[in-house]
Amino acid sequence: MPAADLAETTLRLVDTPSESRHEAAAVDLIRALVPGPARYDDGEVLLYGEGPIVLAGHLDTIPAQDNLPGRIADGAVHGVGASDMKGGIAVMVELARAGVLARYLFFTREEIPVSESPLPQLFATDLLRDAELAVVMEPTDCILHAGCLGNIQARVTFHGESAHSARPWTGVNAIHELVRGLQALAEREPRDVELDGLVYREVVSAVR
Repeated sequence: MPAADLAETTLRLVDTPSESRHEAAAVDLIRALVPGPARYDDGEVLLYGEGPIVLAGHLDTIPAQDNLPGRIADGAVHGVGASDMKGGIAVMVELARAGVLARYLFFTREEIPVSESPLPQLFATDLLRDAELAVVMEPTDCILHAGCLGNIQARVTFHGESAHSARPWTGVNAIHELVRGLQALAEREPRDVELDGLVYREVVSAVR
C-alpha cells in the first residue's frame, strides 16, 4: 500500500482525541474507516474480519505533551501516539480496507492498569478461541518479541511536619525525606531475568 496513505491515516488517528479513558472519538473513527459491520462492538473493543490470524492494537495514548496537532516531516509522522501505536493501527486499518483476510482487534484503555482493561469481556466469548496467531502491532523495529514485561505500581508516601522556612529545623521536611527514601531506588540498576528461554529486564522507576 502507498506509504502516503499510511502516513495520512496515521496522522488522522494522531489528531483524534484518544487519551486513556477518553477514546470514544477514536472508536468512532475506526468504525468509520474499517469496512463492514463489526463482529464485536461494546463501545470499548471492536473486532472485525475473519481468519486464523488476529492483528491487535490499542487506540489509547498517554496525555499529549505539546505534540498536537500531529505533522508529517522528515519522512515520518510526529505527534502523540504516532509510534505507540497509531502507526500500527493505521496498518491494520489499511489492511482491512484492502480486504486482507484477518481478524482486526482494536481496543481501549491499554496504557493504564490492567484492572481497567475491557478485553476480558471479549475473551469470555468464543470469537477468538480458534485463533492460531495473534500479533500485537506495537513498534518493535521489525524484531520479534516473544515476551514482554508486566508491571506493578506502588504509591509511597513520605510525611513531614510543617515549620517556618526561617526555622526549618523545628519541623521535618517531607521532600528531604522523599529524597533520602528514594535513594536506594535511584541507585538500583536494571536486572536481566531469564524465564523459559526469554530474557526480561527487571526495572524500577519513580515516575511521579
